[in-house]
Amino acid sequence: MKMGLINLLRRDSNAAGPKIAAGAILSGLANGMMVIVINAAAQNYAELNFRYMVLFVLCIALYIVSKRYALARTAVISRNAIFKTHTRIADKIRRSSLVPFEAAGKSSIYATLSENTEIIFEASRLLVSCGSAAVMLLLSFTYIAFLSAAALWLTVGLMACAIVVYLHNQRTIMEELRITLQ
Repeated sequence: MKMGLINLLRRDSNAAGPKIAAGAILSGLANGMMVIVINAAAQNYAELNFRYMVLFVLCIALYIVSKRYALARTAVISRNAIFKTHTRIADKIRRSSLVPFEAAGKSSIYATLSENTEIIFEASRLLVSCGSAAVMLLLSFTYIAFLSAAALWLTVGLMACAIVVYLHNQRTIMEELRITLQ
């Protein structure tokens, strides 16, 4: 039975899923708003503007609080999901023949379970960070489009070039790793 990370977290999140999504969206919006506040303050750099400083501090506070909430709730949900999965695996092992497990060795089984636990935990935290970053990018692109259509297309073109270079480098590295491991 194949189950994706999102399905695993969704199954065990109960009502916290929308709250986590709201926290990630809020942190992305606050992060994007910081750029807008900085840009607005930079246009009036001749005088110190207390309003921009307050807005900037509020954006930082909202970013920190919402991001920490989303990451903390995701951590709790992913740990609970992993615990439930391990309990389910242990119950299945108890009901099965133990000969293959004894042949594999305790340390091998424990190492595999704990390695996968950390991968799932870190991937769930990365999911929240990616959601927040996506919202921030969307807000930033919208703001750039508001400022200048030419700047938007230049940014999109540069991002496309960066993605092509990244994918090319990743393909090259994976090929070199494959050759090295043979």
